[in-house]
Amino acid sequence: MHFEEYADIVPQILLFLLAIVVIIQLNQPLGAYEPAEETVDVTEVMETYWEPIETETVVETETETEETEETEITEEDFYDSLEMLAYCTMAEAGNQSEEGKRLVIDTILNRVDNEYFPNTVEEVINAPGQFEVVARGTLYRTAPTDDIYDLIREEIAERTNDKVIYFTAGGYNPSGEPWKKVGDHYFSYIANRYQ
Repeated sequence: MHFEEYADIVPQILLFLLAIVVIIQLNQPLGAYEPAEETVDVTEVMETYWEPIETETVVETETETEETEETEITEEDFYDSLEMLAYCTMAEAGNQSEEGKRLVIDTILNRVDNEYFPNTVEEVINAPGQFEVVARGTLYRTAPTDDIYDLIREEIAERTNDKVIYFTAGGYNPSGEPWKKVGDHYFSYIANRYQ
């Protein structure tokens, strides 16, 4: 058996091996984080509770009201957004009471709805200096439990508190109006000067 006999298929074998390496790399999670001890099939949980939503953007001008094309949020973006919200809730309030978890969820959702903050869950969570778990790189350390997904679904349908905009440990956020302490977190509303 001579190498020359197989010289024609060597490039094909190398391409095949390269393709396998690329596929393996693409299936790796982005960013560096420690794997969760308990694995939750996020797709199965999300498909159980979530339906993608469609949004319609309306742009108003002084002279006329013009309706823009309907923008559909892709199913993948929708699930990624909810998964990130679940991970952030677990990382920030996994050891807190149900009320504490709900208020953390509400804080993020209320920021998305507020003109002074970014308008997506990802942008709110990744905003510089806003969430300690993002700054420390521990956002994805612990997989969310089923109850976190249940609470998110319920808070999206009807919020426990539609005014809470800040939470911190150790004291009230100086940028907000103090509301109350729940567990280890101090929750605040947006300051009156911004309303």
